[in-house]
Amino acid sequence: MKDEWEVKKLGEVFTLEYGKPLPKEKRDNTGQYPVYGANGIIAKSDEFYYDKKSIIVGRKGSSGEINLSENKFWPLDVTYYIKYDDKKYHLRFLYNLLLKLNLPQYAKGVKPGINRNDIYQIIVNIPSYHEQKRIVDILDNAFAEIDKAKTIAEQNLKNAKELFESYLNNIFQEKAKNWKRKKWGELCDFVRGPFGGSLKKSMFKKNGYAIYEQKHAIHDHFNQLRYFIDENKFNEMKRFEVKAGDIIMSCSGVTLGKVAVIPVSIPKGIINQALLKLSPKKEIYVHFLKHWMRSKIFQDIIFEHAGGAAIPNVPAAKILKGIIIPVPCIEEQKTIVDKIEELLYKTKKLETIYKKEIENLEELKKSILKKAFKGEL
Repeated sequence: MKDEWEVKKLGEVFTLEYGKPLPKEKRDNTGQYPVYGANGIIAKSDEFYYDKKSIIVGRKGSSGEINLSENKFWPLDVTYYIKYDDKKYHLRFLYNLLLKLNLPQYAKGVKPGINRNDIYQIIVNIPSYHEQKRIVDILDNAFAEIDKAKTIAEQNLKNAKELFESYLNNIFQEKAKNWKRKKWGELCDFVRGPFGGSLKKSMFKKNGYAIYEQKHAIHDHFNQLRYFIDENKFNEMKRFEVKAGDIIMSCSGVTLGKVAVIPVSIPKGIINQALLKLSPKKEIYVHFLKHWMRSKIFQDIIFEHAGGAAIPNVPAAKILKGIIIPVPCIEEQKTIVDKIEELLYKTKKLETIYKKEIENLEELKKSILKKAFKGEL
């Protein structure tokens, strides 16, 4: 640290002032001034509470999250906003300093919140105003280049995903014109999970037969088992047992239609009420069906049949069984799956590369911030 930097407590640098409630009728999307909640702008208003540049800090909820406002704004009561001497301190220097300090780590309590007195005690090193401005200029330029590279990596990641989805949809749309058309009910046996009252927490055991949940279909993995039933209950509910080669599908919410194939090695168990079990017949290859169900074509169908409810739910089995699926012969299904999974493997490799690139860019930002506040820029 350079000699001319001063050691201070944050409470000597700025004060954290409480935000103020704003009635909902005064919030909309067309107002002139931003309204800040704990994690950023949540609305606009024609009224403002503070008329100077400031930093908004999440006090409750997204505790420690920070946002920079360079105009008039309204901070809600779940936030703090800072008051500081703009002759001594550069706002963007303070913003970057708070980024580096990672304020969420100071949140406490069952419903974590930030206590401003804890923040005031944090020891920091502050250079002259001129040096603060020089550091801000360097950081702004460096972060602009990093953000540009990050935007390119994120676009590449998006393109890789869209290319695969386009390929998938092309198969089930264009090639399907020459395939046989079958009702879904001719290709699978359907079993909807048991009514909620059939599985109560009072029945659960520390181990035994597994209960598979919505998250297993959503994330397509079968670890993190939480609930189990004993043998008697399992035998009573054997109709809901999953076996290798079955498909489970999420039945409600925004994850409606998410699917996973049951692998060979998982513990014996049953589905819960949030899942649909599909057992493919010999005319359909399970992985062909899985990819069809993951395509946009199927997702559009399932949400259309789910209706316009706020929380979409899987349609009745009678409706599902009537959905038409174009299918080629079983040999062609397997050839198509091989091609899909080859492209999927390449896509996943690209996604891994781009995600790692994005992570590295974020780490570079942190490294530059660390150097900045050690006086090494």
